[in-house]
Amino acid sequence: RVVGTAEVFGRAEDTSKLSAEKKAKEEALTMIESTSPYRELLEDYKLKHFSLFQKLSEGELITRAEVAEKGAELKSLMRKDDAYEYLWNADPKYWGKTSPVLFPVVGALKDDTYWYAGKSYHLPRHGFARDLIFGATRVSGTSGVFTLSDSQETRRVYPFAFQLKLCYELIGFRLVCTYEVSNPDPQH
Repeated sequence: RVVGTAEVFGRAEDTSKLSAEKKAKEEALTMIESTSPYRELLEDYKLKHFSLFQKLSEGELITRAEVAEKGAELKSLMRKDDAYEYLWNADPKYWGKTSPVLFPVVGALKDDTYWYAGKSYHLPRHGFARDLIFGATRVSGTSGVFTLSDSQETRRVYPFAFQLKLCYELIGFRLVCTYEVSNPDPQH
């Protein structure tokens, strides 16, 4: 099991200015969403993302994270006090991802090919997890568990049983992300 922790640090900027800018952006987005001919697509996009919130005991929102169903990719990480987005904006002109999950390999294989049990397999660069839909097996206010298991599709390029779980949890101003990989096949 591999555990990685990212802590969100505050910024020494004028937060009132940032908050006003953020509010103006949110109001503009709300107006665009309500009048857009693409409203159904926007609603579909929202349904495919899960938000986690960390609140103080008084109920004030202090941290928010957003995780996509596709690839269990962390899409947004913000603190209320500085209204700053801590992740890359995924501008497709440059790079359309924010925090892709790379599984079962990181990087590329020579000719994207490997051999196992006398058979060759074509495995794309960085594997396949980032392009598949994870099941949201448990999502509550401050945490979420997203699971990907082997299927006929994955077995064509990776002939092994597996279960990959990504656990995201907001704890105060920190996001803890835990990756758990297990092999449910008793023969391997």
